[in-house]
Amino acid sequence: MLEAGDRGGTGAKLIFLSLLGGFVYKFLSSARGLIKGTIEGAVRIGKILILCRF
Repeated sequence: MLEAGDRGGTGAKLIFLSLLGGFVYKFLSSARGLIKGTIEGAVRIGKILILCRF
């Protein structure tokens, strides 16, 4: 990695694009988990409210 950074050019671009790709992947997978948890919580609350009405 240090050699690619010293030379610059396509080697350094490849490394930084790879890091950026990993960051985007991690962000999207974390956001998916957050959305999934929110939906599951809303379903639980909905079921409780339905049961309380009857």
